[in-house]
Amino acid sequence: MASSNVPRIPWAQFSPVFRKRWEQGEHVFINGETGSGKTDLMLRLMRMRGYGVFFVSKPRDPILRDPLAREYAIQNSFNPSHVTPKIMLKATRGDSTRDEIGNQAETFAPALDRIYREGRWTAGFDETLWISNRLKLADEISDIAYLGRALKLTGLYATQRPKNFPILITQNATHAFISKVGHPEDLKTLAYLGSDSDSLRNGIRALRNKHDFLYLDRSGVLPMVIVNTHE
Repeated sequence: MASSNVPRIPWAQFSPVFRKRWEQGEHVFINGETGSGKTDLMLRLMRMRGYGVFFVSKPRDPILRDPLAREYAIQNSFNPSHVTPKIMLKATRGDSTRDEIGNQAETFAPALDRIYREGRWTAGFDETLWISNRLKLADEISDIAYLGRALKLTGLYATQRPKNFPILITQNATHAFISKVGHPEDLKTLAYLGSDSDSLRNGIRALRNKHDFLYLDRSGVLPMVIVNTHE
């Protein structure tokens, strides 16, 4: 099969090469279904950065108990300092879904404004579609993708499906990590990320295990590989 031509390498071998290649200001797109390990991947990538803010969307998000989250300060309003270079931003709980959504929007919007003003932040969006569509912050997170490079702002944008995804984000992502795809339409949508769409499709089809991701450097500096973050 053509998919066998895509090399598989362990995370320990891939991560130092990627870290050297990944410049501040370059954005990362992550596509993964529930349980694929995309949150784990995002936390591993954010460890490569000095200053980072992770936008926590779920009221009782299991990410808060993840061992990789121990280096983060949990805040209900964005208040960074040299003592807290890594922040997990989590809105206060609401009494209803309407309150929950309102609290998140009121917490996230000023944080997005501030990191845009200051520059050089790395921002992780584990539920990009939720933040974009439900909290109606699509313009703010898309602006980071479009304008952020000049400000040395890096965005990590994760989603379960690429459908209805803000186009400015995928257009401006330099790096992409794609896990197993469950919907044929998604495979077709994701294929445009690579100049060789057939190779990209074959690489996606070669994914087998949890934590398997097809890595694509859209600038063509690094080769396309399959990496498992737990190998």
